[in-house]
Amino acid sequence: MRRKTVAIPFTSLNEGRVSFHFDWHPESTGMSQIAEIPEPLNVDARVTVLEDGYLVRVFLSGKVGLVCCRCGGGFLAAVSGEVDTFHTTDRTQLDGEEDGEVRLIDPRQEALDITPDAVDILVLSVSAKPLCSEDCKGLCPHCGTDLNKESCACSREQTDPRWDALKQITFDE
Repeated sequence: MRRKTVAIPFTSLNEGRVSFHFDWHPESTGMSQIAEIPEPLNVDARVTVLEDGYLVRVFLSGKVGLVCCRCGGGFLAAVSGEVDTFHTTDRTQLDGEEDGEVRLIDPRQEALDITPDAVDILVLSVSAKPLCSEDCKGLCPHCGTDLNKESCACSREQTDPRWDALKQITFDE
């Protein structure tokens, strides 16, 4: 069964600290435009039951398929991270509005949904400018050859003809 959400039934939450592990298949994270998730991500959660809510630490790890921003090639990248949040039914804990550190639980819920925490980790662990390698050479701007795989015959010197007149200026020392 593909787990689309990461939720812990309240009946599983006893006094103290409880740990959980999930294999998560995220489908609606909003990341489909920039990342492919070829295999389930590992989500581990530690929930501490408190008098007024649940302190949750979520760990996420796995691999995502990305497209290099220099050469356009696909590659797998490791993602990992953790986040701490406090989940409560007490609106006074929100300090005006729900944010990433405090989440409001709907009293009608039957489970503690930590999917938003896992999504936060996933989104923040993917680089805004993913590179297949730090020394990626990218594509030739003239012919489009992938310079990581082969070289091309294009001239590497780039000059803008509008600046040619400045080359004629000489300075007296």
